[in-house]
Amino acid sequence: MTEQNNAEYYTRRAREERDKAANCAEASVALIHNQMAEQYERRAAELAGPASGEPDL
Repeated sequence: MTEQNNAEYYTRRAREERDKAANCAEASVALIHNQMAEQYERRAAELAGPASGEPDL
């Protein structure tokens, strides 16, 4: 898998976890889904590299 494919995968998984959290009746389970989404979003951002316009240090 390429880094681009990995980033897309993590982005998709984050979106799925956010959807699950939004549709979850149990607050404690929704919190876990949101935490998982944050982890996926971090991984996707790491693979994407620095945002455009920011210097690469």
